[in-house]
Amino acid sequence: MRPEMLLLAATLCAALTWLLSRSAVVLGMVDQPGGHKHHETPVAMVGGLAIAGTLLIMLLPFTTLMAPAQIAALIAAAAMLVTGTIDDRISLAPRTRLLVQALVALLLAQFADARLIDLGALFDGSQIVQLGWFAWPMTVFSVVGVINACNMSDGIDGAAGGLVALALAGAMILAGSQAVPADLAIVSVTLAAVLGFLVWNLPLLRSARAYLGDGGSLLLGSLLAWVLVGFSQGPERVFAPVTALWLYALPLIDTVSVMWRRMAERRSPFQPDQRHLHHVLLRAGLSVRLSWMVMMLLGLGGVVVAVCATRFNWSEPMLALLFLLLAFSHHFVMWRADRSGSWLSLPLAADVGAAAARRRAAGRA
Repeated sequence: MRPEMLLLAATLCAALTWLLSRSAVVLGMVDQPGGHKHHETPVAMVGGLAIAGTLLIMLLPFTTLMAPAQIAALIAAAAMLVTGTIDDRISLAPRTRLLVQALVALLLAQFADARLIDLGALFDGSQIVQLGWFAWPMTVFSVVGVINACNMSDGIDGAAGGLVALALAGAMILAGSQAVPADLAIVSVTLAAVLGFLVWNLPLLRSARAYLGDGGSLLLGSLLAWVLVGFSQGPERVFAPVTALWLYALPLIDTVSVMWRRMAERRSPFQPDQRHLHHVLLRAGLSVRLSWMVMMLLGLGGVVVAVCATRFNWSEPMLALLFLLLAFSHHFVMWRADRSGSWLSLPLAADVGAAAARRRAAGRA
């Protein structure tokens, strides 16, 4: 897709976000402060609707040129948008959300060419590890995992959108001209829409004026899962499956760590708390802006590894081992933070609200 079309998509999404924000109260799409949230004033949760509107307007003229696989991917994303929007309004039970996510994963696997049929040359660097009948449960596990990682990373201004944008940009760099043009069109318009939304979501100049909401994070999570699985499978794959992990390494690793620690305490893995990395950064005294910058640098690091690994043909077993070492190191550091009340020698406030009050008091001193 031409650069001017992508600029149009970004501008359109920014405009839609602004327009929908002005109607957020009427739509009932306002995120109120309190609990484990860090914002202090109500914020419109319209990012998902704006991104979906941009995809609809920009891609509708090209639907006749799309294969059933691309149409199925967009239908799956729409289902996630609807589910997340309902969840924003009435708070669906975790089991209900998981069921819908599993059905969406099956839809992507069956109709959108996004079935995880192999793990690449994971063990000896040459022999492809085929999954056989295990492809279906592995696809559901992987797709649901990416969707929830995206949703759980949406706890600080600009984090979820920024990390998805980095992953999509990395996938596009690796794809080049190899991927199907219709696939690249969806990916590029999604990336442009996310960048347009981030105009109102980045914490660089002011507090965020719009959030993705669960509708937006689930929509982006499903599209990203489609990209990571679809581009890493088949004889004409764009990158190896282990490379896909590196493109979205930070949210995946942090989500698994948090859920593991919750289950170790005999709690629901979906019970909200303030132990994600973005929460810990805020509780350690970092500002929202600085916390976002740390998250983006870590996310960019994973994308750089993925691009270098593909460009220079790094060993897949080595990449897998490094990913596991990074994951266990992160989990150990975060587990120690839970136990000691400090992260990298920085004392942790009891919650994000207390940390914000401490920063405000320090500013007045």
